[in-house]
Amino acid sequence: MTKADFLKTPFSAPVTLPETEIGGARRFFNRELSWLAFNWRVLDEARNPRVPLLERLRFLSISATNLDEFYTVRVAGLRELVRAGKTMPGDDGRSPAEQLDLVNEDARRLMQAQQTCWNKLKREMETAGITLLTRAKLTKRDAAFAQDYFLGKVFPVLSPLAIDPAHPFPLTINKGLAFIVQVRGQDAFGRRGGVAIVLAPRALPRTIKLPDGVAEGPWDFVLLSSVIHANIESLFPGMKVRACHQFRVTRNSDLWVDEEEID
Repeated sequence: MTKADFLKTPFSAPVTLPETEIGGARRFFNRELSWLAFNWRVLDEARNPRVPLLERLRFLSISATNLDEFYTVRVAGLRELVRAGKTMPGDDGRSPAEQLDLVNEDARRLMQAQQTCWNKLKREMETAGITLLTRAKLTKRDAAFAQDYFLGKVFPVLSPLAIDPAHPFPLTINKGLAFIVQVRGQDAFGRRGGVAIVLAPRALPRTIKLPDGVAEGPWDFVLLSSVIHANIESLFPGMKVRACHQFRVTRNSDLWVDEEEID
């Protein structure tokens, strides 16, 4: 974590670099790895105890959103180059495949650090009276509210999509909330269970505040994903849900323009 006071800390002593560091490709920073280093600094603000708690949560959210955009554009571009068999190195001497390996390795460390930071922030928020309830922590009164909320506001806008030879995997919303559900039994039309996809519209709020009289704390919240997961069987009457897993698709959003084709 960055602890330096950039306004008061003196300059570090000069360092004499070897010849290999100031000549050739080694003198260039890789664009993608440099961007990840920047996002590490954003995450550092989320891990900085001197920053107000909810501002730290905001910085964590920014770092996650940044990483999403990074993969949809820059990493997508690298993957296109690798898929096309391009091996020409960049200014830093690394080929697209080498860059992609380094990016994925650093991004995995970053995501693990984000998860660790999120777990720590949740504990600190609970101490401050802000609780994010999981399905396992819902009381009977909480669960009853979640069910009423689901049936009144969520159930009407959900449409399970079956996956079978006649219905291929559907097009999912980029970075949208989705569930893959395995069911067994027969529905009202005699169709046997299998695998279905449930897509949550973007219009639904991702966090739901429990109202006064239901919540035990002053600021109790439950995630929309937990509400859907807890009530998923309501979408499949007469059938048994064997498994339900949340997933998200991050799509290639890189825009490539051939300038020679532009009039």
